[in-house]
Amino acid sequence: MKKKVLVFIDWYLPGQNAGGPVRTMSNMVKRLSDFIDFRIVTRDTDLNAEHPYDGIVPGEWNQRDDGSSVYYLSKAQQNYTTIKQIIADEKPDAIHLNSMFSVAFTLYPLRAVKSLGYPCKLVLGPRGMLSSGALAIKPFKKKLFIFLAGMTGMFKNVIWHASTPVEAAEIKKVFGDHVRIKLAIDLADNKPVTRFTRKKTPGNLKLYFLGRISPVKNLMQCLEVLKLADNSLSIDFDIYGPSEDESYLAECKKMADSLPDNVRLSFKGQVDNAALTTLLKDYHCLFLLTENENYGHAIVEGLTSGCPVIISDRTPWRNLEAVRAGYDLSLDNNRKVAEVVSRFAGMDQQEYDLWMQGAFTKAESIVSSDEAVRDNLNLFGDS
Repeated sequence: MKKKVLVFIDWYLPGQNAGGPVRTMSNMVKRLSDFIDFRIVTRDTDLNAEHPYDGIVPGEWNQRDDGSSVYYLSKAQQNYTTIKQIIADEKPDAIHLNSMFSVAFTLYPLRAVKSLGYPCKLVLGPRGMLSSGALAIKPFKKKLFIFLAGMTGMFKNVIWHASTPVEAAEIKKVFGDHVRIKLAIDLADNKPVTRFTRKKTPGNLKLYFLGRISPVKNLMQCLEVLKLADNSLSIDFDIYGPSEDESYLAECKKMADSLPDNVRLSFKGQVDNAALTTLLKDYHCLFLLTENENYGHAIVEGLTSGCPVIISDRTPWRNLEAVRAGYDLSLDNNRKVAEVVSRFAGMDQQEYDLWMQGAFTKAESIVSSDEAVRDNLNLFGDS
C-alpha cells in the first residue's frame, strides 16, 4: 500500500513563475508516484498573478494528468481552519513542507499537526532559504522569525530535507548540530536525453539565460562579463524568465544599453517549460552566474539539451570542466569568466562537439541516478 504524503507548497502546477520549487515538486511526483500517493495543497494563483488558474476548481481535490491530486486554495481559504481540516480529513503518513517562512503553507500546517496531536512525519525542505544570500534579504524579519521559532520549538519534530551537503551545513548553522537532517538531491525530470547536433562556427556564440530576473540569479554580472569579452567575437545573448524585481530589471536594461556592438542582447520574457526542449536547440551555452542555487533546474535542463553551461561555483554542479560539460567559476573574477565565454565563442565544430557530448553525458548521469530516487524515498521512510 502506498504511503500518503500531504504536500504544502505556495505555488504548484500549472504555475511556472515561482521557478525551481514547482519543478522540484513536480519531478518528485513523477519519479515517486509508483510508491507514494502525493496530495498537494497550494494557492489557486501563480506567483505575482491576480487571477486563478484556468480549468481548476478551488476548495476541492483536482486530479492532474501526472496522477497527483491537488487542492487549490483561494485567498480566502488560505487560513488556519481550512489547513487544519484538510490534515484532519486526509490523515497522511507524512507532511512535506516547502518553505521556511510561508504562513499558510508552513506555519499553519505545523500548528495544526500540534493541535490535532496527529503523529505523522514532518519533512521540511528550506529550498535554499537558509543560505547566507537568502537570509541577507529582509534580514531583520528573518532573524526575528528564526529566534522565535527556536524559543517556541516550532521545528522541534521536523526532519530537515537538505538537497545538498552545503544546505545541510546551512541548516545546522542556523538551528544547531542536534537537528535531524536527511540528504536527498532534488530529482530531475526523467525524460530521455535525446542527442542531436548543432552548428558552431569559430567567432560566433549564442548564449542564453534562464531564470527569474532578480539579484540572486545575478544577471547583472553576466552583462558585466560580456563587456570584457573579446570584442572581435559575435555574441548573441537571449534572456528568458519573469521579472521578480522591477528596479533590478531596470538596472540590467541600463547596463545592457552599454554593451559593445558585438554583443546583441534580447529580453524574451517568460517561456513555457514544455517549449524548452525545442527552444534550446538554437543555443550553444547556458550563461547563469547565480549567487546561490539549491539545485538549478535551468542548469540540468541546459545539460539535457546538450548545452555546456557557464555557471558559478555556488550550485551543486561542480568540476564540470573535467567532463567537458561546462565551467563552474568563481564570481570574484569577471575576467576569468570572460575568457571562458571567449573560448567557447572561438571553438570550431569539432571542438564544440566534444563539449556538447560532454553535456549530454553529464545529463544522462543525473537523470538516471537511482541513488537520488532512493534518497528521496527515504525522506518519508521509517528510518
